[in-house]
Amino acid sequence: MLTQIVFAQEEPTKTKAFTTKHQFFLNLNYHYNFGDNFLSKANSPSFAGIGIQYNMLKLNNFKAGIAYDFMNYKVTDKALGGNLNSTNYNSLALKIQYEQNLNSEWTVEPYTGIGQVMIQQRSNGSGYGSFYGTSYYLGANVTHKLTDRFSVYSGINYNFTSYNVKTAKEFEDFFQRSNQLQFSLGIIFTIPKKP
Repeated sequence: MLTQIVFAQEEPTKTKAFTTKHQFFLNLNYHYNFGDNFLSKANSPSFAGIGIQYNMLKLNNFKAGIAYDFMNYKVTDKALGGNLNSTNYNSLALKIQYEQNLNSEWTVEPYTGIGQVMIQQRSNGSGYGSFYGTSYYLGANVTHKLTDRFSVYSGINYNFTSYNVKTAKEFEDFFQRSNQLQFSLGIIFTIPKKP
């Protein structure tokens, strides 16, 4: 008598390393500028700026996205900042985040990024001139998941910006560089993956 024994083994479910993860961020932010530079010494930021971010790619725990930030500054020292009323700060950056889940609701996401900054000077409601710079970001967000679609978060980041401004040698450090901390508070809308 022959007995045939068949062992069935379930194959482990494989998780794709590279996926799409669509997330939309909206935040209010505050800029704290420090050091001996034109943003710190001659300008004062508004109560709050606005920021948006769109993440679209995920590789293991790493996420990639693009971010835009806007802040309006009031010129406080016209002897240093020029005969202007306000300065608009615009930045567009590529950011790489690392998603570290603490539990099912809380996540810490350190990130780094690089982007371009445009400083637009304004006087009496019209543009006076613009200049550009390259900004380097290092920061982290703490996220609290409310539902599969909605989360709230707060974050802080440091950025160093080097501006393309032609000026006298003795003023290069003052006008060509800035140091900044940004504090943000916002919401995240996530598009859940299809089952």
